[in-house]
Amino acid sequence: MPGMPIVVTPPIGTLPPKGVMPELPIAVKPPIGTTGRPQDIAMAPRGMGPSIPCTVVPKGDRDDDAAQPRPLDCRELAENEAPTDPPPDGPPLTEGREFAGAAPWNLWANANYVGIADRRYGLDLDSSIGSLSIGADRRFNDKLVAGFTLGIQNSWNSAFENDWRLDTNGVNLGIYAAYLVSRNWVLDASFNYSRIENTQRIVVLNGDSSSNVYSSTVDATGQYPLGSEAFIRPKLSVTYGHNQTGGYAMQGTLLNTPLQFNLPGVSYNFGTIESSAEVNRTFRTKGGALIMPFSEIAVRYDFARPNDGRIITGDLTSVRVSPWAGSIRLGVRSLISRATMFEARLGYLSVGQRDLNVWEARLMLSHYF
Repeated sequence: MPGMPIVVTPPIGTLPPKGVMPELPIAVKPPIGTTGRPQDIAMAPRGMGPSIPCTVVPKGDRDDDAAQPRPLDCRELAENEAPTDPPPDGPPLTEGREFAGAAPWNLWANANYVGIADRRYGLDLDSSIGSLSIGADRRFNDKLVAGFTLGIQNSWNSAFENDWRLDTNGVNLGIYAAYLVSRNWVLDASFNYSRIENTQRIVVLNGDSSSNVYSSTVDATGQYPLGSEAFIRPKLSVTYGHNQTGGYAMQGTLLNTPLQFNLPGVSYNFGTIESSAEVNRTFRTKGGALIMPFSEIAVRYDFARPNDGRIITGDLTSVRVSPWAGSIRLGVRSLISRATMFEARLGYLSVGQRDLNVWEARLMLSHYF
């Protein structure tokens, strides 16, 4: 999947044009990324793990007494017999295919959680955002993978001592494709549609609205050796999307007096560009399992934001915040069976944003067949 190619992430804490609610990031990331080696069995990168001895009999001499077996690494033999395979130092076609080898099909599931505490300019915004996505893709040849994703998402948000509350529930679907463009680079693209139902409360007023969100992401992911055993993965990602929310009414009662305010629909575009670098290294345990710890640093710039990046403050004024933010992620990937991979990661996504704390946790399970 293109870096989890489906990402709907409006700028954190921004105010939609003519709206009354802070805009929150809806993170929906299916595992997309980069290209795995198409061997019939999962194999560690070159130089990882002990060699597997084979007995090779010289050609033209099959006499048991004359044959002189020589030790050979079976993985080296497989590489020599498959010269059309992608290079072992190249990136995987998708994140879910880290150890997939030549498996035609990949099924994956991804659970993501984001927690936000925004105290900028006297604001007391707290948010919890969760998403669950599943997907499948097929490998058509050594260079091309295409698939689809389905998901659900929800969020809980409150501010102003809980006088403002916004709950959302949504579903999304998307398609993605990845292509190995060179020895060390994979290009992937995705398109995602989300339908979100919003329930909002402001003191005594309540209202429901619906949003349609369209987004597209393009990623370029590379991989190069870093020393003799580690690898570095540079990545450039661009996301652009459109959010359209229909008009709705806020209704309530104050001192036995019915109140109703009709609010017009709003729409806005959002866009981000992110540059990141991951460093990873693969280890083979005594039992033969592959384990890949990794770390990632990234810088993100929001080039399109609702209301020009203005957020509501604690005294109900607005202020424009910086479009720049950094992030740090740590995690581990592991081949837990012959055809199943597991990934866990934890990230801090608001480096450089004073009084804003954004944490992310992610679990992914991927199966090849």
